[in-house]
Amino acid sequence: MLSVLFAVGTIWFWLAIGGCLLCIGSSVANESNLWATVELFASIASLVLFTNVVSIILPWILANPILLITLFVGYYIVGTAFASYKWIRFIYSRKREYTAYKLKFIADNGLTAGTNPVGMRGFIVQDSPKLSNAKGRFIGWMTYWPLVSISLFLDDILYGFFIGIYNYVAGYLQRVTDRIWNS
Repeated sequence: MLSVLFAVGTIWFWLAIGGCLLCIGSSVANESNLWATVELFASIASLVLFTNVVSIILPWILANPILLITLFVGYYIVGTAFASYKWIRFIYSRKREYTAYKLKFIADNGLTAGTNPVGMRGFIVQDSPKLSNAKGRFIGWMTYWPLVSISLFLDDILYGFFIGIYNYVAGYLQRVTDRIWNS
């Protein structure tokens, strides 16, 4: 009965696929790669058990094994390139956070620029971040790159765009406020 309800191409099939992608995407966006993988396997198991997808895909897989391997390798090549890009963005982001925190700490404590304040020792990174310490994050970006790229667009690029607009408007309005207040 469920295989008829969730037959490939029906509205219920696509709603189920969308729900699975939302769950996996949510886990990927929160960098919970373990849960994303569990949800992926649960989604695949549901597809196998409750739809007719096996009768459609299995003959294609058996007829095109070289193409399947090529697609798999290509997927991970693109994923590796994307994860490398994401890593570089991550490092720039961490550097900006560190620099802003350090400048605020120096200003709040009346220190001179260029010092390495003792109170920041827990925050200061003596060496640059190591990719080997973020292996799970990098592999998650490689594996789930289509969903991470959507998250990158929505979270980083659009958010950055609107923050830029906010900062411009806030700066302008603050200058207007200061001019009015000081006159």
